[in-house]
Amino acid sequence: MCGSSPSKDSSITLYRFPKPGTRNALRCELWAKYCFPNEAWSSPKFQEELHLKHKMLCSKHFESTCFNEKLFRTAVPGVQCYKENLQLLINAIWHKM
Repeated sequence: MCGSSPSKDSSITLYRFPKPGTRNALRCELWAKYCFPNEAWSSPKFQEELHLKHKMLCSKHFESTCFNEKLFRTAVPGVQCYKENLQLLINAIWHKM
């Protein structure tokens, strides 16, 4: 989504959007809002499409604390990568919780 690719930089890993469901509802919403703040990110149908279309985020979008060899199942993106103000958006969401 940001243009980063493992073929361009071997240190990058891609992560598929989480599968929506009751256990992943909040995480799916946060991933969708992070990437598509001006879209219908809260819609379960929109989130399902992101998963089914194999949309992915690169490892640059996650804090180092989100990893332990693999991306934690509860990880949400929160690092700017070619986009401005996204960190502010994520912080605002977390402070409301």
